[in-house]
Amino acid sequence: MSSLLFSHCAWSKEDFVIQRIETSLVENIYILDGSIQYQFSKTALEALQNGVALTLEVVIEVLQQRDLLWDKKVYDISYKSSIHYNALSDLYQVISFKDSTKHNFSTLNAALRFMGALKKLQMFNRNVLTPDVVYMV
Repeated sequence: MSSLLFSHCAWSKEDFVIQRIETSLVENIYILDGSIQYQFSKTALEALQNGVALTLEVVIEVLQQRDLLWDKKVYDISYKSSIHYNALSDLYQVISFKDSTKHNFSTLNAALRFMGALKKLQMFNRNVLTPDVVYMV
């Protein structure tokens, strides 16, 4: 059976921190669950408060570890979402580009927690991986 490992060094940027990440195999499909803590810069928050929508993209890559060559990319997928502040309604709106759903929140923290919740993201079929090989997510 193949194993999926997590490469923490690729997950931390100055203002975005991966707090938790897990994969599971459900009916031969790898599923990812996790959470990201978003902390925007003062400039980004000011832009958001002035009506500028901020778009975020989460990129998930699965790499096959190799000793003599660079790691081989086996699979990648991205999930985009945006956050927009509406001054008239005093609400933050989060839009998921995956399914075009819109969610409204009364606080920025609630909107960012929602954006950072990676819940049951379907990645790929088990058959994509070669048995007895180590992979990094």
